[in-house]
Amino acid sequence: MNMNEENTARLERPCIRMMHPNTKKSGSMLVVKMNPAHGEVEGRMEFTLLPQDEGKDGLPCFSNQGISMSLTSVEVAMLLEVLRGYCESLCEGRGIFHRCADVMKKMTFQHTIEPIPGYIISMYAKDMHITFHLNLAEALVLSEAMASSLVYMAFGFPVGMEG
Repeated sequence: MNMNEENTARLERPCIRMMHPNTKKSGSMLVVKMNPAHGEVEGRMEFTLLPQDEGKDGLPCFSNQGISMSLTSVEVAMLLEVLRGYCESLCEGRGIFHRCADVMKKMTFQHTIEPIPGYIISMYAKDMHITFHLNLAEALVLSEAMASSLVYMAFGFPVGMEG
């Protein structure tokens, strides 16, 4: 790896990707990235849902046109309330809303028992609606990652750990 490749690799933040392709081409992918606080900028966690696309040779792939919402630490904590069982859904089922570039976006998140135990995250923007079902193992990974990220979203990385 040369110096430019090494610097580029450091600039790219790691993320969590969870994919659920299916033969009906109605699958989706969840991508979660954490951006730590720095200077006067509050940290955020970006959630993106991408729909499944027609893949080459019949193999599944996911569109790069989806819905993204950048959540504050308090909004992430609201998702954790659902994951930890304090409530069954985000904001009593109403979800959270963001206005971005004249587009209203909505995220809902709820615990499910039937037909499959887990959690459903849905995002809406204009005429697009994407849903992703997290099984219990995926929910555990997401919960631990979100909880561990909150301190960095609030205070950033300690001096000397910026990467």
